[in-house]
Amino acid sequence: MNPMDMMQVAGKIGTFKQEHPKFEMFLKDKLLNGLEAGTVVELKIVKPDGETAVTNIRVTDNDVELFSALKDIKR
Repeated sequence: MNPMDMMQVAGKIGTFKQEHPKFEMFLKDKLLNGLEAGTVVELKIVKPDGETAVTNIRVTDNDVELFSALKDIKR
C-alpha cells in the first residue's frame, strides 16, 4: 500500500471513530479487556431492507493471545 493510500485510510478511520465513538469504546472494552477462551462473539448485520446476516466465533486460547498482543501494541 502506498503512503497516500495509507493516509486516506487513516483519515477514513478517524472519521469512523468520530461518527461511531461507542463502537470503538465497546471493542476496546470487550475485545481487548477480558475475553476468555470459550466466550462466544456474535456479529449481526441488519440492512435497511430488513435483510439480516449473523455469524459468531467461540474464542480460543490463540484468540486470547492475539487480543493480548494487540493490546500490548496499542500501548
